[in-house]
Amino acid sequence: MNKIKTKREHEIINSFKAFQKDEYNKDEVLSELIKLEEEAVKLIYNGEHSDFCNLKLHDVYKHMEQMSIERYGTVIEEVSAFRRDCFSLHNMIKAEISGRKGEMKSFRSLNNLKCRNILLKNVELSKGRKRTEIDAVVVTSKAIFIIEVKNTGKDIFISEEGIYYRVSEYMRKDCNIKEKLETKENLLSSVFENAGITDVNVEKIVVFTNDNIEVQNKCSSINVAFLDFLPILIEDYAGDNLYSEESMTAFAQAIDTGRCHETYPVDESIKNFKKSFSIAMSTLEMAEFDETSDKSESMEVQRREKNIWSIIGQVASSPYVREIGYVVAEIVFAAISNKLSNKHVA
Repeated sequence: MNKIKTKREHEIINSFKAFQKDEYNKDEVLSELIKLEEEAVKLIYNGEHSDFCNLKLHDVYKHMEQMSIERYGTVIEEVSAFRRDCFSLHNMIKAEISGRKGEMKSFRSLNNLKCRNILLKNVELSKGRKRTEIDAVVVTSKAIFIIEVKNTGKDIFISEEGIYYRVSEYMRKDCNIKEKLETKENLLSSVFENAGITDVNVEKIVVFTNDNIEVQNKCSSINVAFLDFLPILIEDYAGDNLYSEESMTAFAQAIDTGRCHETYPVDESIKNFKKSFSIAMSTLEMAEFDETSDKSESMEVQRREKNIWSIIGQVASSPYVREIGYVVAEIVFAAISNKLSNKHVA
């Protein structure tokens, strides 16, 4: 039975067409995540639902949970384990969608800048083992702006050391935003150095697309702004006009030349999702198979018993049986009469 279950687990994992390559570039990730979600929905519902488009990962888990309760009377460990990986994948999809939405809002805002500028979007850079992606780089005559976009619904606190916290009932550390931006600046400076460009004035801005949150920034080396004020912050930047049109074009060309389109290995949480999904689904399928087998066996026993009693009834009602009964009765009656006669004679 274990071999059958293991084989079924491999079949389920191999049925997923999403994330079959070892590595993906960043532009491919969201579409693959959505594809993986759709495949999980179709596998668990097995064509029983008419509209798969409206079903999401939480529907997959809820359906598994119900199947588990029906078969075992409780939520089994395999389904609980899947819930954790399901939640992790859901957060990945949510983060990717949120990031894309935030970037699009920022791009629309930056496209309306009134000052002379060159806008470069989603700039991927690398140097040795270091990799980064800059959401947007804005080249102006006064400075080059690194734009980091945050599309969050939580209040934010940035410490003097640059630690980025999400604030709700408690403060949750996210990252060191200062170090993250310094890495972006260093890789961007390397691109300019490779092009023979030095002494570049670089500014770093963290822009928040949700103006309903509160942001406290204690780090002096980081500029923060809400989306509505981003154009103003760039247009009214206090500085001299350092760069000509030719210099601005040279900056933009150096950045484009330095772009990398490296691929990234598939996240472990995606592999874990496929594995825990296959284990939970195969376990539920085996329970359904056992239940069906038990019912079939019970029905077969009942059928055989019914057939036996039917045969007995037919035999009992046969005229031959009745005739045999008469003969046996006469023999018994004769034997009894003979026995009584012998006693009387004695």
